Amino acid sequence: MKEKLKRFDTLVTGIIIGFILPPLTLLGLSRFLTKTLTVGEFFESLLAGGGDLSTNIFIWSLIPVFLFFSIFYFMKFDRAGYGIMIPSSVYCIALVIYNF
Repeated sequence: MKEKLKRFDTLVTGIIIGFILPPLTLLGLSRFLTKTLTVGEFFESLLAGGGDLSTNIFIWSLIPVFLFFSIFYFMKFDRAGYGIMIPSSVYCIALVIYNF
């Protein structure tokens, strides 16, 4: 079983998860937080509004990425863990730039 899971210990796997999971989480948050807005309207209000609420929502979208990183860490999938941190770092830097 462990040998079959080792094939996911690649840098590309981590990068793919790191880039795909935050937008999917934002999509899920948009459906959970608003029942009347469309996805486009939600993102428009999120980007136009700025402030603490949008920052908190963007940070919440990173939580599943860190859960995957924790799983990779405890399974000793070092390459996938490195790969998941690259897009997470890019995403965090973009969030800091957005807030200034």
